[in-house]
Parts: sequence; C-alpha cells; structure tokens
Amino acid sequence: MNGKLQGIIICGVTAACLVGVMAFLNSTSGKSDTDSSSSSTAAVSSQDESVVILTKSSDDITSVKVSNEHGEYSVNKIGRASCRERV
Repeated sequence: MNGKLQGIIICGVTAACLVGVMAFLNSTSGKSDTDSSSSSTAAVSSQDESVVILTKSSDDITSVKVSNEHGEYSVNKIGRASCRERV
C-alpha cells in the first residue's frame, strides 16, 4: 500500500471514530442542545440567580489582594485604571 492511500484510510478511520464518539456523547447527555438552551434561558429569565458578594461602592475600594497556591498579587486602583504589582 502506498503512503497516500494509507494516509487517506487513517484519516477516514479517525473521522469515523470521532463521529461515533460524538454520537455516543450526544445520546448519553439526556437532552438535546436545543432543549438545554431553551430551558436555561427560561430559568435565567424567570429567576434571578445573582449573589451579592460585596456591598461597597467602587469608589470605596483602592486595592484588591489576590492569592492562591501559586502565589499572590495586588491590584491597585489609580484613578480610573488599575495596575498590577507582584508581591
């Protein structure tokens, strides 16, 4: 078998496998994409799911310190812009 034919066969088999996996995942999701998008739109429009985390005005905040397992940094307010400083 020459190289071109072998490449075409491999691409065809790969495409068929991807289509099969996509069909399997769509059938096991339980809902179609149109059902889930329409139900989520209805849920958002009928119920407000927002959560208030901070009740301060943006004028009261001068800096924010962010930290996680990889390190930390501060975001300082300078007028209307902000600048990051590595701590």
